[in-house]
Amino acid sequence: MLINWGSGYFSGLKLGFIFIILGIEFYFLLFEKWTEREINIIQLIILSFSCFLGFLVGVIKISILSIFFLPFAYIVILGIENFNIRKEENIQEKESIKRYEKAIEKNPQNWAAYLSLGDIYFKKEDFEKATYYYRQCYLLRDEPIIKQKLRTSEREEKIQKGIIWICPECGEENSGEKNKCKNCGYEKDIIKSVRKDIKEKSEIKKYIVLLIISPIAIGMILLLIKFLPLYFSIFLTIGILYFLLKLFFSW
Repeated sequence: MLINWGSGYFSGLKLGFIFIILGIEFYFLLFEKWTEREINIIQLIILSFSCFLGFLVGVIKISILSIFFLPFAYIVILGIENFNIRKEENIQEKESIKRYEKAIEKNPQNWAAYLSLGDIYFKKEDFEKATYYYRQCYLLRDEPIIKQKLRTSEREEKIQKGIIWICPECGEENSGEKNKCKNCGYEKDIIKSVRKDIKEKSEIKKYIVLLIISPIAIGMILLLIKFLPLYFSIFLTIGILYFLLKLFFSW
């Protein structure tokens, strides 16, 4: 008995492919995350609905777009969660700064408050303020750990301001006015720095171009999947993705 290689056969293969991907996504982005307590009940409900929506679209439309429902919802949830975490951290950080500043106002000899403020600003990479608070703390309490923090902060501040630079070859500290390491003779490559700046600008242009090309490429892929047989469309899709990635990384 000959197999009917018509559109129904390839639609069935496409539907099977969609269900396999949805099953993999369900396990890794929903079931496993829930069992490991990496998502809460609200996130579980949202992701479950997205998975059901993808299943529904897959059954009714046999659309390859259905496999993006769950990952998209997961990325949105992660983005919102990370935003909330950063927002909460910023609020807590500001409250901590105000609390320690008030503690210093009440008691200028409160060395622990100076130390905590130094730690906060060091984490924020505001080394100038971190150095100031570490220094005030060290004047009130001469301890090795505070002295080490002060030295580290002073060093980072000097590097940030270009007063000194650290040799990448031997780790020697050098004056910002010197372009040659006093220990190993390593020379700062100014031309390389300029090229790095140019490269960074070209990276921005590259992502802008990619942002423009991506919708066109996705449109082509969707058209291929819709109007061509499954195996042939997958082959061409892989070819397009390979070409785009090769073009992207060769810039």
